[in-house]
Parts: sequence; C-alpha cells; structure tokens
Amino acid sequence: MTIQGRRLLRAQRPSESPGQPPVTMQTRTYTASSAIIANPERGFDQRQDTHFYSDNTGYDALSTSWLVQNRDNNKRTVVHRNFYMDKYRTWFSIESSYLNRIRTDLQTIRDANMKAIVRFSYTSNWNGNNNNGPYNADPPLATVLNHISQLALIVNEFKDIIFGVEKGFIGVWGENFFTDNYASNNVPTNVTPSDWAERRQILEALLDATDENIWIFLRYVGLIDNMYDLLPAQDPRLARIGFHNDAFVSGWWDMGTFANYTSFKGRSEQQYRAYMKTLTDAGHPIGGESAAYESGTSDWPNASSELQHFRYTTLNPQYYEQTIAAWGSNVNEAARRLGYRLALTEATLPASGARNSSVDITLKINNTGYSQPVNARPVYLVFTHSQSGTQHRAQITYDVRNLQPAQTTTVTRSITLPPNSGTWNMSLWLPDRATSLQSNPWYSIQLANNSTWNSTTGMNNLQASVTVS
Repeated sequence: MTIQGRRLLRAQRPSESPGQPPVTMQTRTYTASSAIIANPERGFDQRQDTHFYSDNTGYDALSTSWLVQNRDNNKRTVVHRNFYMDKYRTWFSIESSYLNRIRTDLQTIRDANMKAIVRFSYTSNWNGNNNNGPYNADPPLATVLNHISQLALIVNEFKDIIFGVEKGFIGVWGENFFTDNYASNNVPTNVTPSDWAERRQILEALLDATDENIWIFLRYVGLIDNMYDLLPAQDPRLARIGFHNDAFVSGWWDMGTFANYTSFKGRSEQQYRAYMKTLTDAGHPIGGESAAYESGTSDWPNASSELQHFRYTTLNPQYYEQTIAAWGSNVNEAARRLGYRLALTEATLPASGARNSSVDITLKINNTGYSQPVNARPVYLVFTHSQSGTQHRAQITYDVRNLQPAQTTTVTRSITLPPNSGTWNMSLWLPDRATSLQSNPWYSIQLANNSTWNSTTGMNNLQASVTVS
C-alpha cells in the first residue's frame, strides 16, 4: 500500500478517567488496485453441468484440482452446477446412491474453498419447437415435491457454501418454460390458473424446505407476477428471491426474461424491467448467462449498461461464446466489477490510548462494483500484538449490504481498545457469516487496495498500529 498521508489528532474522550493518557488519532489514505480479485459470492462463475441417465451413465463428478485451478487462474469463486436428473423424471423418489453423488460434489466445492449455485432439472434435450410439446421435461407435481424434500436435506447440509438454488424442476434446462406438466396442451404459453398454482406450490416448497439464508433464483420476472403479483420489494414472500437471466443481452426481451406472453398479465417489457430493477436495487442478486448474439444488443456498450443497471452479481463467461468474445478486453472490466468491489479510501484510527478505552473510528469505503454485497457478514477491526501475536477483535456494527455501488460510504463506529498494553497492528476483517467458514481466508472479503491483503489470515492490513498503555 502507498501511504499518501498520516495525521495525528489528539482528542480527550468523555469516557476517559483522570490520569489516563488521552486517545490520539491517525488518518491513513489508501490507493485502489486494478487487479481482478477472487472474492466470495461474486464474479464470473465456473459452470459444469452433469447428467444421470436411466442406464446410470452421464454423471461427470467435479474435481477439486480442476476447481482450484479455475479459482486461482481465473479468479472464480462460485461454481454453477445444474444437476440433470434424467433418470428420475419418471421416479417418485431419488435413489440414495444418486443423492450421495450430489453430496460428494458439494463437498468437492467446499474442499476447493468455493461456493455453489445449484439447479435441479430433468433434461437438456429440447425438441426444437417453441410452441408444441411433448418435451419430456418434468414430472408431475407430487413427484417434484417429493424430490424437493429429498434434495433439500443435502442443500441444508451444505448451507454454508450454497449461495443459491435456481428454481429449476420445470421445463427443459429447468428454465420453467418448455414444459409438459405445468402448461396446458403442451403449449408453453398456455399456462392456466391451476398451472400457476402448481408452480407456486413448487416455489414455496423449495423456500420452506431450504435454509433461510439461501437465495432462490427465478428465471423470469413474470413468474412472480403470475404466481403472486408484482409485490413490493419489502414483501416477506420476496425476501429470498433473486434472478438468473439466462439470455442476458440476447434480444429486446432477453428471450423471455421480460417477455409479455399471452399467459401473462398484460404487463409490458418496460414494467418488468422496472420491477426487476426495484428488486435488484434493494439487494436481490441477479446472475445468469448470455444466449444468441445480436449485433448492438449483445455488444459491450449495451452489455456494460445492463450489468450496471441491474447490478449483476455473477455471470457465466463460457456461454454464449460469440457474445463474450464480442466484449474483447472489456471482459476484464466485467470480471473486476461483477458483484461488489470494495476499496478503502481513508481510515481514521487510534494511534495511542489507554487500555479498554472507547474510541470512534471512521472508514471510507468506495464500491466500484456493479452491486452491493447481497449477503450480510460481520465486520471486525482486529488488533494483533506486535510481539506476542495475541489478537483482540472489536466488532464494527455495520451491515455491508449498505455499501451501494458507485458510492463512497463513510462508516463511523465506536470500538474498544485492547485490554493489554503494547503496540498493536490493525486489520479490517470481513469473514463469512457462517461460523464454519470464518477461519477460512477464501471466504473473507479482500479489499481492492494495493498491499493490504493477507491471504493467510483473510484480513486487510491497515498499515497502522496503536500504542496501548
């Protein structure tokens, strides 16, 4: 880190007792880094789908070494895994042997120190007909609900490393469109009220069965509209709802993401776009992938605008190849800015003070990412004794989800100095909210500053110390 300036300030605090040394303060400034950072719960994701056919073939297990290679070389921290359960479309229950394959894959993701977005569906085979089935894409409602009850047990077992579950289960690719059982007469756009009621049952079963901290991603805005209505962002039924736009910048309505089909409620594309923005502005995550390239629409100027407008958190860089290739070197900007990108610009910290003194610190944090962090996590100012290595952690009561994109946020909070005398080095630590992951540096946020990151501890060295007496 280049330290551009340091000022010592003296301030007597009301809480200080007579005879105690006064607290003095220092202000440090920091420079931003241009590096692509492998931060958790954001960025280009790493995709690998897998099938399981009726003859027990097709399953492609994840490899820890392959995931680590992509994490280290490509700075990817999120694995997207679509489990195509081809065999079980006609089975009421899923075999335990297959469930253990899923369990093993999720453990592999954990071993690679990454997080997962998962989808469960039944086929990737589309008959090529936009308007007529059969598609052989999904089971009836009772079977889907039973499968959810089985799969949710595994999802919850790995809740600390599962970023989200895409709704899946219905339609080819699990995209909730080309369906046999949830639209009438094999016509995807002919969705009756009873069809919508069954789709809602599936969504609510998924929400009810999975942990409260796991996001559930929907493919289309119209799914909310037709199952409920355009609910206000603060409605509790939307608390865990995000989106996966699997046709990013592919046509004026992104191949259905914002489309007004005949089965929908007559909303316009503009209404659906505005509604999605209301939710993503409120902190609901959005990811997905591109689809067929369209000149102008898919090119970088529009893609960049859409990424920023809707606050994209993740994106698949492997599809659609022509679209990603059209961005050229701008793909690196997307890699830097997907999700949050937090950098300190200035910190006012204690320089000296008495043991257990209360002191106000100020952090100025600039977010140049497309979105705010979408999950809560604790924030600590960590004091490390320069001789013994003993740590004192002072929690900063602040919700990182308030760090809005394109803004510098000033955070002032009161903390307590260590209880023992000596020189203490200071770091900022933003670990995962799951206690099972807090000691793992791969799940802590690295600030986008030069020379502050400690990859061993997962802490950001503030290049400042305090003398406690």
